[in-house]
Amino acid sequence: MSATDSNTDSENNTPGFFWQLYSIYALLILIGVSFFGYLLYERFSNDLFLNLKTHMDEQSSNILSLETPPNTENPLQLIQNTYVSMSKETRVDLISADGTTVILQDPISSPLESPQSLPDVISCLKNSVGFSSFNRAAAQERQPAISRVFTLDNNQKYILRIARNPASINAQIDSVLESVIMLGSIAALIAMVMGHLLYRRINRQFHLLTQVAVAYTEGDFSIRAPKGMDKEGDLLGNALNKLADELQMQISEMHLEHNRLRVILGGMRDGLIAIDDQERIVLINSVISRIMGFEIREVRGQYIRDVIHESAIVELLLSTLRMQHAMESEIELSSNNSTTYLKAYTSPLIDADHGVSGSLIVLHDLTGNRLLESMRRDFVANVSHELKTPITAIRGIAETLYDDEEMKPEIRQRFLGKITDQSHRLSTLVSDLLALARLDERDSTTIEPIDLREIILERINSLSKVSSPDSQASLHYHGPEHPVFVMGDDEELRQAIGNLIDNGLKYTQIDGNINTHLSVEDGTAIVLVKDDGIGIPEEFLGRIFERFFRVDKARSREIGGTGLGLAIVKHVCLKQMGSIEVESQEGKGTTFRVKLPIFNERSSSESHTE
Repeated sequence: MSATDSNTDSENNTPGFFWQLYSIYALLILIGVSFFGYLLYERFSNDLFLNLKTHMDEQSSNILSLETPPNTENPLQLIQNTYVSMSKETRVDLISADGTTVILQDPISSPLESPQSLPDVISCLKNSVGFSSFNRAAAQERQPAISRVFTLDNNQKYILRIARNPASINAQIDSVLESVIMLGSIAALIAMVMGHLLYRRINRQFHLLTQVAVAYTEGDFSIRAPKGMDKEGDLLGNALNKLADELQMQISEMHLEHNRLRVILGGMRDGLIAIDDQERIVLINSVISRIMGFEIREVRGQYIRDVIHESAIVELLLSTLRMQHAMESEIELSSNNSTTYLKAYTSPLIDADHGVSGSLIVLHDLTGNRLLESMRRDFVANVSHELKTPITAIRGIAETLYDDEEMKPEIRQRFLGKITDQSHRLSTLVSDLLALARLDERDSTTIEPIDLREIILERINSLSKVSSPDSQASLHYHGPEHPVFVMGDDEELRQAIGNLIDNGLKYTQIDGNINTHLSVEDGTAIVLVKDDGIGIPEEFLGRIFERFFRVDKARSREIGGTGLGLAIVKHVCLKQMGSIEVESQEGKGTTFRVKLPIFNERSSSESHTE
């Protein structure tokens, strides 16, 4: 069962808020009706017995005020006179003054025994008047009664006791009780019905507002609370609508900030990792994938040690988190026969309460700088060696010629030839350096239509005359017999094509061949320079266009290479809006493919217009 299903079941099994409130409301109504019914019942009962007491008190007074017969010694006449004014529910007894003897008793009632133990008689003996059982509880055990002392004309005292059967009163009380219960039940039922109707009305409004709130939780802020409800409902609906507007605006701003942050992080050239105080990753950019050499997918929320296995990076982050101050360090990563150099900058993350909530590390890749430094050192070493070797040779030969004036002419001639060769070597090195410097300056050059076929043929012819055909590989041209025009600089293109052919001559055996192919495809001139020389190892193919890079330094120095030729070719191709590619197999030869845009009148006119 899913979490949603379990939540739904729990909501269905749990009474709603309004049902709970309605139950309490109904209970309070029942308690209130019962309480007020009980008060009314008690008040009515007390009033009835109080009226009975007052009435019986008046009756006893009236009895004693009746005219007695002349023979006052006979109290029977008093009882007879009493019955004249009494109802059948009333009992009249005549008791001796000390309350011990019943002189005359009600002839239709049961005998009155032990009158001195009756509460009203006891009270009468003390106060001349006594009352008892004038409440519903006491009336259940004995009849309400009043006793009063009176004196006859012969000064003889007696106690007149009048008792009343409470059956009629109880019947009235029971009737009132039934009426109270019936009226209370009707009132409670009406109140509960009205409450239920009110509940349904309120519940309907809250159901509508709940649907709106649920839509907001699901991200749909287009729904608005309806109008025309109660004042309170409209206030709550207006508050929800205002909340939706604010949330929608804040979410839009958050999305905008998130996109900005994503663009910034994606555009950064430095790697970035941020962790919280629980050592979990909260932020990481894609540059880390390139720096660390593995694919980083959704790692947010994972522990830093589970994602980054370089202990130096992890320790820097955790040290910054513990020590709460910025740090920096250089890190060296080695993998797959390559080394990556990083400059690491760390900083603690400060929250709104000025507490440290995590740490951040920025990794700057120094590998390119280190490579440039290495290339610069190689350049200085290469140039120094290349300059020193011919200069030393020229100086030594010149000093020998200067010191030996009687040197044989054939030896002198050979020495002068060596001086010429070394001077040519110096000139080539200086020319390459100047050419590369000119390309780096990116100065505007003269762009004009140039016959690429003519340049290739001129370079082949020129390089074929450098030495006798028997001392170098054969040069061949394959291509159209008509001109192929491209837009570019004549001098730069001559140098680039010449460098490619000369490179083939240097690394191809004497009996080998260098074939130069020219073709046109889809408005692009393609020049292929193929040799069957020693080839280039695969691991060096990506670096051969770097400045001063040479696969075999010893052989390059032997044949006079400076490591600048292919770099010049690449710069020329890029400057002429072209490209260069290389394919090679060690021991089988190398193929360079140069692509240059074909010249046409339309492009030429557009370029001149611009």
